[in-house]
Amino acid sequence: MGVVYRARDERLDRDVALKVLPNILAPDPDRLARFEREAKAVAALSHPNILGIYDFGNAEGVTYAAMELLEGETLRARLQPGALPVRKAIDYAVQMGQGLAAAHERGIVHRDLKPENVFLTKQGRVKILDFGLAKLRHFAGFADEASGTTVTEPGVVMGTVGYMSPEQVRGQEADARSDIFSFGAILYEMLSGRRAFQGNSAIDTMSAILKEDPPELSSAVSPAIERVVRRCLEKNPDERLQTARDVSFALEAMSASRTAGWTWLRPRYLITTASALAVMAIALAWMYWRPFSGEPSFPPMETVPITSFPGIERSPSFSPDGSQIAFTWNGENRDKRDIYVMQVGGAHPFHLTSGVRPAWSPDSREIAFIRFNPDKATILSIGPLGGPERKLAEGIIDGFGLNWAPDGKHLAFSYKDSQQEPWSICLLSVDTLQGERLTSPPPGSYGDRCPAFSPDGSHLGFVRELAPGTTMDLYVLSLSGGEPRRLTADGRAIESICWTADSREIVFQSNRPGSTAALWRIPVSGGGPQPVQGVGDDASQPDISAKGKRLAYVKTFFHSEIYRIDLTSTDHSKRAATSLIASSRYQNRRQGSELGLHLS
Repeated sequence: MGVVYRARDERLDRDVALKVLPNILAPDPDRLARFEREAKAVAALSHPNILGIYDFGNAEGVTYAAMELLEGETLRARLQPGALPVRKAIDYAVQMGQGLAAAHERGIVHRDLKPENVFLTKQGRVKILDFGLAKLRHFAGFADEASGTTVTEPGVVMGTVGYMSPEQVRGQEADARSDIFSFGAILYEMLSGRRAFQGNSAIDTMSAILKEDPPELSSAVSPAIERVVRRCLEKNPDERLQTARDVSFALEAMSASRTAGWTWLRPRYLITTASALAVMAIALAWMYWRPFSGEPSFPPMETVPITSFPGIERSPSFSPDGSQIAFTWNGENRDKRDIYVMQVGGAHPFHLTSGVRPAWSPDSREIAFIRFNPDKATILSIGPLGGPERKLAEGIIDGFGLNWAPDGKHLAFSYKDSQQEPWSICLLSVDTLQGERLTSPPPGSYGDRCPAFSPDGSHLGFVRELAPGTTMDLYVLSLSGGEPRRLTADGRAIESICWTADSREIVFQSNRPGSTAALWRIPVSGGGPQPVQGVGDDASQPDISAKGKRLAYVKTFFHSEIYRIDLTSTDHSKRAATSLIASSRYQNRRQGSELGLHLS
């Protein structure tokens, strides 16, 4: 529906992709609406896995959109020779899932996800393209449900044959779960080298989508990964994995497990009938810190589960005295993330507000957090018992890390003025709301993220990402002046850092060799990273209390259940599914993993 040119932005001295609506289509109001809808959808999203847009308008009768210029190839071109290596396919799928999650969380449904609309850059970054058929729930004039003004009529088939969901084939309403079906079809094709649904005609293909299941994947694909694919391709939307975020989390953990050389021992016939649910739990460890000489060492820890609610809990943040913890949880709504506060040892969390990444102030009076809206991110603060919210900053704000300085008067976070520049660590005064940049990442890098102040206020730790998602290292900056000093030099993925209470070590999440996502520690004075003993694999997002000698972190579990239905009852309303085999869990070991079954 558009012609794309390579063009030069003379004002900012950069190359862009200039998409224009051809003259023959310009008079068509439906084409113009679709073109504008795509621009609005892309403009609402600021995510590394979604194509960026710089400008949209009309000049001398030509409607145009200036977009990010990408170098690489489409996923369709990459699939021409056949199936991708499993590890590469999962890597691409995780990035796609993260991009979709960002769109869905802003109320945008793509509705035309296919290999032609997935771009692979030369740096290995996945970019989702072409939101021309997207459904926008939060924009006046384009929100099908909200405004009453529809761009597509009920009963009209929207999408591409072979990748449409069953509800799209039937001309029914498509929500985020429709994109998950298309995602599953693409993942199947990456793993198998053939389309999940393909007939001799478009009608045959649509019939296969409605009635048939694709053939089993090869033995090179683990049953756990195939299970995720099958859950994405369920005909009934209610039986699919419900959010792209959950799909991405599950695949990322499975990919890490394969890297660590795990084996999958569960019988295949049980795998195909089980249901998979990714559940996060926050655990607590009592830390008895002691003085050390030479390389520091962690003492033994007692690990105690703190939350085990249904759904996903993330981003723990201690109150200064260590007696309470704030965290994000999706509660009963799997598509939403809210902030909750709970007493350590308590049973009932208190719902605080909507948002992510809570950060408790050193004086206990405020909890800062990030709220992502369709067109911007906002940093706000609220009292730990609720009350009015105070806006502190807004703009292009990274969701990985929000940290208070020990003086309680400043916040550090990652920020950038435009999509083209790298992330920088910025310092915001919560009194004057004035900010300043603390770091200057090298040109061409992805930037600096995950800031964390040392408890004594002398240093700032952060992650510098040279290549998106792949080349990361931990740095520390003296706040008295000078250049940042690199602590790690192996380029492994790093996220979610915090300091020990004595300011001598940094604890961070990483997927270093020999483990899935796990917690590691490194002395600021120098030395190599060492694993934090006692927490195990699949641990992330650490936070250490200023008092109380406690470490909170997120622990990832994968539960499976087999259900049974009584078919002898003639009353269909009484054919309720009941759990037959439940609480299955991957048990982590150094040499592998085993899927245990627990009968109830």
